[in-house]
Amino acid sequence: MSIIEDRLRDALDGVGSSVAPLELRPLGETRRRLRFDVRYVAGAAAVLGMVVGAGVFMVRSPTPVEAGGRAFGVDVTVFLCTRGSADHACDGRSATPTQLEAIQHYLTLQPEVRSIVFEGQTQAFANLQGSEEGEQLAKVLGPADMTESFRLTLRAGVSSRALRDQVGGMPGVSRIVDHRCDPGAIPAEQCG
Repeated sequence: MSIIEDRLRDALDGVGSSVAPLELRPLGETRRRLRFDVRYVAGAAAVLGMVVGAGVFMVRSPTPVEAGGRAFGVDVTVFLCTRGSADHACDGRSATPTQLEAIQHYLTLQPEVRSIVFEGQTQAFANLQGSEEGEQLAKVLGPADMTESFRLTLRAGVSSRALRDQVGGMPGVSRIVDHRCDPGAIPAEQCG
């Protein structure tokens, strides 16, 4: 044996006699380590990816009805209140005939509005069925589930901001969608 081995053996004997037997664990006993099963990690990553992807899709994708505005040459859609609507402006009630007349009258007086088309529930449902995404929705929805609206075409180069602010506060109006506000559709100052 070498001098180093002798010194090491003496040191270990000295330390070994000072340690109480209860403080020592048997050599075969090991602490349980946290193990990751690859299947669980892959599953969690897949679920997280789907949740994030669905969230991004929902935030960026308009509904088929909203997206259909540009397809039909519509610049702005004024959606009306429907019975049971969760919109606080509607209080769960449909727009009344008097409110519809007032909204239409106001819109006809606006110089920035070139044309106005009223779209009832039946026509909205037919338009929904005409789109690829809408065909799937049409399997679970019916005409009574659709929202009536005024579909507006604006004069070239005008902003819809003032129109949206004024009409958006009228009784019977649920919300207003400017279909031109898609990125790159029109200059941002016109979108408002």
